[in-house]
Amino acid sequence: MSHNIAYSTADQADVLAFLSSNGTLTADQERRLESMRKFARLRQDGLDHERIDWGLSIPEALDHLLAGRTPSEAECAGNSYTAALQIIIDRNASDPSHLGTYSKPSSFFSLVDEEMRRLGVPPDLLPHGYLYGGLAS
Repeated sequence: MSHNIAYSTADQADVLAFLSSNGTLTADQERRLESMRKFARLRQDGLDHERIDWGLSIPEALDHLLAGRTPSEAECAGNSYTAALQIIIDRNASDPSHLGTYSKPSSFFSLVDEEMRRLGVPPDLLPHGYLYGGLAS
């Protein structure tokens, strides 16, 4: 089975504006927020269909992040917060671009990392971490 890898970029300031808005959003941000809520609900509907319960719904996690807090102590709440943050990033990002189609992408990019490391590329610039490391700070 092949895997398609796509990427997009978002301006950190645009994302942080939602995490520290204190309820003051521009008209464009309100439009994006409506889209975020829609995608959070769709993602949660998919989890519900699969009977996956993280102890905190993605729409609730989104509301928490927008309020600047992460109060849930549910065992798997981090999954919901991660999904909600990714939705915020995605709704502020450029159109996705196609990086490539790979039969074993993790193995391929691990080998790319090895070769780049051998050539002296600093670890924080190696592609595997960006593709498989989760959310970066």
